[in-house]
Amino acid sequence: MDHALTADVVVPGVELVEEIGSGAATVVYKARREGREYAVKLLRQAGDAREAAAFRREATLLACLDHPGLIRIHEVGDVAGRPYLIMELVEGRTLTRLLRDHPDALEETRAARVG
Repeated sequence: MDHALTADVVVPGVELVEEIGSGAATVVYKARREGREYAVKLLRQAGDAREAAAFRREATLLACLDHPGLIRIHEVGDVAGRPYLIMELVEGRTLTRLLRDHPDALEETRAARVG
């Protein structure tokens, strides 16, 4: 886990176990709460109003949708000025890793299905 990102952030009742992904503005952790595993998506930095608004918009949209192809949102909150999502944890290999390990793994028809 990248402790520099979480040293000052404690999501109440949640243990951040390990970093499982990141983007330009967010980081996602595998987490535990009450004996269950979740994914916690957290804005990297507090104070960026534009990034926070985009993050909250994503949370609102996901929370309003119910589809088997979308993750379920369990909680939306804010800690230390950073919004966070507690989401369903989906285990598996990322598309990035699949393509890195097997560059020819996605033939055209499979790529269309994934997309």
